[in-house]
Amino acid sequence: GESKPLRSLSFLPWHQGRHQEAVDCNEAALLIDYERGDLRAMSHDLTNLAPLLQQLGDFNGALERLEKALELETSEQDAFNRMTILFNMGNVYNKSGDLDRALSYYRDSLKVCLDHHLRINQTLVLCRIASIYWKQERHDECLRLYEEVVQICRTMKYGRGLSNGLTAVGNYLLLLDRPSEALSYFLEGTSVFAELGDFRNEALSWSIAAETSLYKSIRAS
Repeated sequence: GESKPLRSLSFLPWHQGRHQEAVDCNEAALLIDYERGDLRAMSHDLTNLAPLLQQLGDFNGALERLEKALELETSEQDAFNRMTILFNMGNVYNKSGDLDRALSYYRDSLKVCLDHHLRINQTLVLCRIASIYWKQERHDECLRLYEEVVQICRTMKYGRGLSNGLTAVGNYLLLLDRPSEALSYFLEGTSVFAELGDFRNEALSWSIAAETSLYKSIRAS
């Protein structure tokens, strides 16, 4: 019973930016789970440690934990955990600037999502892949993936994912100087944010839509 509260306790300092305290809690949980021989719990502990170490700039340490977690997961056959490990490995390489290796791990993570119908996680992975495509100036591929995210979220009626996807497509279209296309995404976003009760972002979307509409009119004239 002690390791679970330690694992949960780590999230409080993590979200407060006290990353070393969060690391200490997770390592204490890992030690207990190691002594108990609980491979599944050890895999979760190692996976939780990785983003914390990444925040502290220890990319090698993060990758070492994730590689060990992936090794342990092989015997547990936990699809969600495997997807999370691969996704986090992609995050580490993405943060360190190795975009090709990041893409490789994101694609492996995406395959697990597709094989096991992890639809919400699928949208998260697609967004990360799309963001790398944007960095690589593969703009059409980036937009195609975000459109896929929007369609998946519409099908699932997943409002938060839909609002994020609509905002991303709209912003990227503006960056490509395509205001006419961007406008419809921001307008749809206002409705989604209203349904979510997110009035701050609803107001922001209305503001961007108004500015986009004005810019569109000026260009037309």
